[in-house]
Amino acid sequence: MKLSPAEAALQSGLRAWLDAHYDFPALLERTRSAQTRDPRLWQGLVDGGWIARALPRRDDLQQSAIDAAVIAEEFGRALVVEPFLRSAYLAASLIVEAVNGAEADPLLAKIGSGENRFAAALYEPDGRFWLDRITTRAVESGAGWRLTGRKAMVMDGKDADRILISATTEDGSTGLFLVTGDAAGMTRTLFRSIDDFAAADIALDGVEAVPVAIGAGVPDAIQAAVDRTIVVLGAEAVGAAQAAIDETAAYTARREQFGRAIASFQVVAHRLARMFIELEGLRGSVVEALSNAGASAEERALAAAGLKVMIGENGRFVVNQGIQLHGGVGTVDEYKVSHAFKRVFAIETLFGNGDFHLERYARAMA
Repeated sequence: MKLSPAEAALQSGLRAWLDAHYDFPALLERTRSAQTRDPRLWQGLVDGGWIARALPRRDDLQQSAIDAAVIAEEFGRALVVEPFLRSAYLAASLIVEAVNGAEADPLLAKIGSGENRFAAALYEPDGRFWLDRITTRAVESGAGWRLTGRKAMVMDGKDADRILISATTEDGSTGLFLVTGDAAGMTRTLFRSIDDFAAADIALDGVEAVPVAIGAGVPDAIQAAVDRTIVVLGAEAVGAAQAAIDETAAYTARREQFGRAIASFQVVAHRLARMFIELEGLRGSVVEALSNAGASAEERALAAAGLKVMIGENGRFVVNQGIQLHGGVGTVDEYKVSHAFKRVFAIETLFGNGDFHLERYARAMA
């Protein structure tokens, strides 16, 4: 995809900032730290306008999706461990899809300004990757709404001060509810994903909540928001796979065997070329999905599902070969390719792995 001058400026500006503030030693320090977030990095991204620029814009979903993908690819290239795309972007997409404009705009402004850290709790322990398998209950009383249930794999769920939670009401409707991070009755259990992102499992016991959307259109809005997020994460996977290629090309150029760089051996050169070809196939799937950003929900769902399959096939091929061409050292933290490997594997699994989305694609086409 050829970037417009504005998109190219966005890319180069963010790349320069990340090169200056988030080099590989900084990544290693972050992954080895007990910290679950980096306030300075987050504030820098907010101050630079990149958080606000990445958010979906109701009046221009197509261009805002492209902007988010440009930013996501740079996050992937630098292997940024900050769960904005997995949490706040997903929450913003939920707001755009499910909440009317008058109520949505203040919430989106709080995300873009960094005033609040939003997360989204949509999946449940026994629901696999299905978004409609909701056992969390929302009960209305004289004092408002209260939620009881469990949510799994909530990215940034430990540090978020605002969480959007899906729940089923007493009449069987699906709703989205907003909960504050310090709400009484909520227990958050921290863990780290394979690629070092902070996440949480959440238990809710009569937690006070504010409804932001309830009704027949909410399930479709939730799926649409997840599909939009999948496309942006696909762009991040492209960036991480590109990082794996760059690192592998550099390593094979300096690693010598039999008195010459192993990159000069035909079999290695062919392997590197195949990595590039597979990456371009994945990149093409991202471009196709972006071209459907303003299309119907059915078309966007097919594009997102197809992209997930490509991440599982093309993306994993690239990072797998990166490890193979490095040899054993490619698996250790001190080599960047190991982090690219984990990033692509994590993205392929998040919100449904390739097998799940292949089944979803097949059902939609039947």
